[in-house]
Amino acid sequence: MRTWKVSSVTLSVLSVLLGIVVFVYPGATLRIVAQMLGIGILALGLSTMIPQLLDKENTKMPMVSAGVLATIAGIFIIAKPGFIVSIIPFIVGVVILVNGIINLRTALVYKDSLSDKTSYSMILAILTVIGGIAIIFNAFLAASFILQIIGAVLVYNGVSNLIVMFWQKA
Repeated sequence: MRTWKVSSVTLSVLSVLLGIVVFVYPGATLRIVAQMLGIGILALGLSTMIPQLLDKENTKMPMVSAGVLATIAGIFIIAKPGFIVSIIPFIVGVVILVNGIINLRTALVYKDSLSDKTSYSMILAILTVIGGIAIIFNAFLAASFILQIIGAVLVYNGVSNLIVMFWQKA
């Protein structure tokens, strides 16, 4: 039981510390995670390609090609982590923008009804379009903001775990 509490306290403190780092340095955290991903892909590419090239009798060119592509991708990700990090929010921004446009079109179709619901629908659709555009043009900032939320939740998680553990002790 004591080992469990020590482990729980350790994990809770680590959660708080990681949360603080992620919250305070979201951009650096994103870059580091992307670069770690790049290193992993680079290692995968090299470990796929090199054995194939060394085996002169059974070299499989598709495996060599896959290794070369993974190696290039890994190097690119290591060199340009911001690009990789911004892809996901960019895609989300495009989806939100398209959804907002569809909602706006739907609201315009029903605009003749002149109801309050139609007006609210148009306002919400316009806000959705603006939000999608904002994410598209600030993809890295959006990713950083989301990471800050994750950091705050990690801090909360660690602190709440510690509080619960110490309350149970009393």
